Amino acid sequence: MEFQYGYAKGFSAESSGLYYTGSDQEILLIDTGDQEYNSFPLGLGIGGKWATRSQKFSFEINGGFGRNINPEYFQDSFMYRFGASIGFRF
Repeated sequence: MEFQYGYAKGFSAESSGLYYTGSDQEILLIDTGDQEYNSFPLGLGIGGKWATRSQKFSFEINGGFGRNINPEYFQDSFMYRFGASIGFRF
């Protein structure tokens, strides 16, 4: 969102996608091994941004959630996010 001259505020909506990979160390009674995984969650989010009347400071809050679309049992989870920021414009 780009601010113009004058008091500015606005709301936004977004969609997101993420790809990540890693390994989990699993300790079994017989053997110790690494279980590798990869996942692709999709998500939605909303937020709002405001600037002061003097246009020197801005404030933003946002949040969203996503869900892994892989069918494996250890990846069947939700992911949440929340953010807040204060900015100085120069």
